[in-house]
Amino acid sequence: MNIYDGVSTNADFRWYPYGAFQSKTHIGPGEGYGGGYQDIVNGYSTNTSFARPNLSTPNDSGFVPFGRWHTYCSGGYHAVTALGSISQGKSNWPSIELVTIGDSGSAGTRIFSFNTVTADISVSGSGGFGGNYIFSKQPNCDIELKHSVKYDDGYQSYENIKKFLPATYVYNDDPLERVRRGVIAQDVMKIDSEYVTLVPAAPKFDGEGNRVDADDTLALDSNVIMLDTVLALNYVIKQLEATQKELQELKQK
Repeated sequence: MNIYDGVSTNADFRWYPYGAFQSKTHIGPGEGYGGGYQDIVNGYSTNTSFARPNLSTPNDSGFVPFGRWHTYCSGGYHAVTALGSISQGKSNWPSIELVTIGDSGSAGTRIFSFNTVTADISVSGSGGFGGNYIFSKQPNCDIELKHSVKYDDGYQSYENIKKFLPATYVYNDDPLERVRRGVIAQDVMKIDSEYVTLVPAAPKFDGEGNRVDADDTLALDSNVIMLDTVLALNYVIKQLEATQKELQELKQK
């Protein structure tokens, strides 16, 4: 359907037999009032500008996109980006996903995943967008948020840090083959499982749209390791000072 204003402007509206509607732009002002978060529970709320109604059938590990867009420059790369949610199995809450696919997937996929429960933001990728990470958060430390507080000498932290195995390695996705210094997450997990966190692998789908699970990876929790390192150093400093004091006393005898 084409609408003409009788002067110089016209607009084209199209309806397709598979249920799609097309126009140049979509403006949905809603009711125009500020409501509460619970308003979105109703998939047909008239105060929601754009909505995708609640699912009527289970969505097992499938991506539910809400918005999708595409961009590229002359002679450049094509990128398709979408915002949506993906279920994580019956024992976990779905996560919010922001995904970018490069050159129809041949270049790679980058996914930003927002965990509903832990509030972690994890990043995973494939192809040319390889690399899995979890963004570090500032840990809550206020005493009002804790209970059963007990002070000790930090010996356990000292014992843990002492068990770290220094290693050198090269990342698989590093074309320069640079040798790095650090540790291996699997080794660190054997010392204390709180030292590592699981980074979900980027979801993959076969030709029929079925999800194919890839191997998850481990990342270091720098906040936990940093605190144990500080406590271990505090323990060593006190032991060193005690030893120096004993030596000084022996010299004076």
